Amino acid sequence: MGLEEQQARRELNRALFLHDHFPGVWQLCQAGLLDGYRASVIADHVRHSVSDPLQLKGIGRVRPPGHAAAPAGHRGVARDRPTPAR
Repeated sequence: MGLEEQQARRELNRALFLHDHFPGVWQLCQAGLLDGYRASVIADHVRHSVSDPLQLKGIGRVRPPGHAAAPAGHRGVARDRPTPAR
């Protein structure tokens, strides 16, 4: 098995993992809003740190931006606005 084949197999496994367990992250990748490196960091970190299938299912409920309603009273983080001086 050559290096290219191993890399292709790893990428396929990551894509399948994201598709099956993190459909929101997978949609971000398909839309070009999340690059492959960051997606691989998400997939690898979760795959190697979560062993409980129920916990994995709960973590995987990630929605793309614009599709998730913020909790009541949640103000979020304004990254594009300067921090006011005190």
